[in-house]
Amino acid sequence: MVFEHSEVRALILREYGFGVSVNALAGYDEQNVRLTNAEGKNFLLKIAPERAGLPFLEAQIAILQHLAGTAMAPHFQQCIRSKDGEYIVKVERDGQVYYMRLFTFIEGHFWVDQSIRSHRLHMELGSFVGQMDKLLGDFSHPAMHRHYTWDISTALDNLHEIDAIRDPELKRIAGYFLLQFQTEVMPVLYTLRHAYVHNDANDYNVLVEGDRIIGLIDFGDMVHTALINNLAVACTYAMLGEEDPLAVAASVVKG
Repeated sequence: MVFEHSEVRALILREYGFGVSVNALAGYDEQNVRLTNAEGKNFLLKIAPERAGLPFLEAQIAILQHLAGTAMAPHFQQCIRSKDGEYIVKVERDGQVYYMRLFTFIEGHFWVDQSIRSHRLHMELGSFVGQMDKLLGDFSHPAMHRHYTWDISTALDNLHEIDAIRDPELKRIAGYFLLQFQTEVMPVLYTLRHAYVHNDANDYNVLVEGDRIIGLIDFGDMVHTALINNLAVACTYAMLGEEDPLAVAASVVKG
């Protein structure tokens, strides 16, 4: 699924009524494109295949609209209506259906590109995630109730994949932690507080400026799960490449 730049420009002009220049961005399940209008303002265009599911795309818009009504609104993108007043534009090409959404663009540096990550920044990350989770306490959407590979609560689904690990030592380590999850976590998982969470505060989704978190993007992995999982994801990515990863995790949790 790749729409050429000329197709993107034509779609934006037809559906939103203005001209743009186009720059491709990395994407996983969707095509992501940065658009710039004649005034130099940037936008993010996301084009999803039909398999993404219309209800789930609607849930992404709903959660952003919910956050837009809070004090954290500037830290999240917002979806822009088409000329027809739609947040999601259906596009048909070569017999296939796609869903197009246009978002505001948050300027900032990816966490992964931040050369120095201070104790203060790690605490800021924990504070940011905690504030967001608190603001989402009264949010709900049925499409977020799903069995999802990237939900930590489904970790045991990977037991049948463990034989794909060729290195015996790495296979032993993976097996050990899956066993720990099975014996220590699964018996109490149902007792944990569950919530509607972002679920992907990774080093390419967290935007920073100095020691401040200025934004969080990409709600494509959101899910209803144990609330602690959202913090666990943030800690995991913050720990990557650090000399003392446990100290980093402690700072995130403290924040």
